[in-house]
This record gives sequence, C-alpha cells and structure tokens, in this order.
Amino acid sequence: MPKVSQIVDEELERLQIWFDGLEVEPVVAQLHRRAEEIRAAEIATRRHRFPAHLHEELENLTRSIVRKILHHPSAQLRDGADAASLHHLAALKDLFRLDEDDDAGDPPRTRPPKAGS
Repeated sequence: MPKVSQIVDEELERLQIWFDGLEVEPVVAQLHRRAEEIRAAEIATRRHRFPAHLHEELENLTRSIVRKILHHPSAQLRDGADAASLHHLAALKDLFRLDEDDDAGDPPRTRPPKAGS
C-alpha cells in the first residue's frame, strides 16, 4: 500500500499545482491586454509622425517589444504556481491595476493535466 499512497500523494500535489495555476492565467492575460492597450494607444497617437509605408513595420516592432518584455514574467508566473508566485500575482495585479480590467478574455483551462505529464 505504500506505493499506492505515494502515487495518490503525487497526483494530489499535481492537482493542487494545476488548481493554483487557474489563478495565474487570467492575470497573465489581463497583463498582456493592458500592455497591448497601452501599445496601441501610443501608436495611434504617434502613427502620423511616420511615413505610411512604415506603419506595418512599426506595429510589428512594438508588438514584438511588448511580447519580449512580458515573456519571462509570464512564464515565471505560469511555471511557479506556488505560494510565492501567488504573492507575486497579487503584487502584479496591484502594480498594474489589473483588477480594474473587465474579466473578458480566454477562459482558464478547465481540466487538470494528465497523469505523468
């Protein structure tokens, strides 16, 4: 029976990590939406300063910058669904005023990960 108990404990731990991760995904999505809103607003107010043939390149460049800036923090939050990252999550929501956003966006994953993955 010790082997069964060990397997159950491991799966419960995996389930808890998955469950904690459900809090992370909506905040990460809100952060990305907020950054995109800021990026788009800044481009909209300054687009006229650039020749028309550069508008698409300007869009691509600024989107790429935003993605690269947010990649590491987003990955860290997704990968570290523990008590410390949940504290970081609360700080992130506060710093970027993410609770003020609407709750629209992608729904969180609703199924736990498969055993052994």
